[in-house]
Amino acid sequence: MEAYFGNKFNLAEGDFAWNVNGTVFDSRYRLPSEDHYKNAKYNYGYMSNLNLNFTKPLKSDFKKKYLIVSLSWHLRNGESERALNTNPSIDNFYAYDQWSDYTSRFRPYHRLDFRVVYSSQKIKGRLYHQWSLDIQNLLNRENDGFRYFDPLLKKIVMQPQLGLIPVISYRLEWDHR
Repeated sequence: MEAYFGNKFNLAEGDFAWNVNGTVFDSRYRLPSEDHYKNAKYNYGYMSNLNLNFTKPLKSDFKKKYLIVSLSWHLRNGESERALNTNPSIDNFYAYDQWSDYTSRFRPYHRLDFRVVYSSQKIKGRLYHQWSLDIQNLLNRENDGFRYFDPLLKKIVMQPQLGLIPVISYRLEWDHR
């Protein structure tokens, strides 16, 4: 089941747009030799996103210029995981019992992303320039990544995903009419 809502408003200073979506699902499978269904690895159960976007045209006599500011929030249930290996060692370094079902899951995953974009194009020009700064995981939340056997600690440990990630980019497009 899926739902999507959104709207766009024209304000005196620029355009404001928002959208929110959500999905609820149950991703399971059954082997031909078995009577019961099992959880799939990516059976999150739910996912949702919220996006806020503000676009402001900038004054210029010779160019079309825009400043765009965006916020995005992403939420989903934790990833399913198999039962942990009860006797990990250097010789048996698998973190999971590979023959078990997906019976537990990581903590729910969520992050907030921020983006600011400056774009310009000459009036009747063929080149379009865009500079952007993306900050993924703005709140620096440590989401669960995966588990592995650490031979120095001699135990299975959780590896978190990356925290705050800044990305600066430049994009050049041209129209070759």
